[in-house]
Amino acid sequence: NNSVQAGYGYNYLDIVSDGGIAQYQNFVLAHGRRFSEFRANTGWNRNSFDRFPFPTRGGNQQVTLLGSFVPTTSPTGDGLPIGGGAGINGTNISYYKVSYLARFYQPLVKNFILTLLGSVSYGNTFNSQGLPFYENSYVGGIADPGQVRGYESYSLGPRDNANNPIGGGLLINGSAGIILPYPISRDNMRISTFVDAGNAYAVDVPPALRGTSSGPLRTSAGIAAEWRSPFGPLLFSVALPLNKQPNDRTGFFQFTLSTGF
Repeated sequence: NNSVQAGYGYNYLDIVSDGGIAQYQNFVLAHGRRFSEFRANTGWNRNSFDRFPFPTRGGNQQVTLLGSFVPTTSPTGDGLPIGGGAGINGTNISYYKVSYLARFYQPLVKNFILTLLGSVSYGNTFNSQGLPFYENSYVGGIADPGQVRGYESYSLGPRDNANNPIGGGLLINGSAGIILPYPISRDNMRISTFVDAGNAYAVDVPPALRGTSSGPLRTSAGIAAEWRSPFGPLLFSVALPLNKQPNDRTGFFQFTLSTGF
């Protein structure tokens, strides 16, 4: 099955507080606090799963593209340039984001099933000055995109002056797993072993807005369980980081609602 989607919208953003974070303060000084955006998005999805839920073979691929275009004057009627409401050098910020997400299943011997998951996302302004911080991507935890189990949710990538994650314009993550056969896995539950890898990076971002270095791709390994519960599909994992770096935040046990992608 193939499907195409498209949409458009309008956002108005007023940054009320920068939270005392140096990178956000520098962003406000450079670009201001108020942003009015006309947004357009499109996407393509191809699904060849043999069944749902709990496919045994086939793939699901998704490509999305977002563009944000900023007008030249404020919708509030104050006459200020968008992005110039409180900034010294108020400028318009128009940007784009493109992402790809894929998952594949392939039967192996004796009812074992190989599963592969990967995603990459990249965004930037049209003049290559880096994404606005409020559009950054985050990596870490059990949710996807950005799944790297064994690390605290959304904790990987660049950090601010207080050692809190601020995300980045480039997201990379991947996972390989083996789904175990019956009787360990049943009609309403799947058990799998996995290895995850991923991180987020600041690309083409001015030094004053960049944060710390992301370091290497983080990796982890563990066991996951997907349960078709009466409350909806749930995903649980127990994972250990394989190359934990200083100041990384880890999470041994994690759970979330499963998307079934």
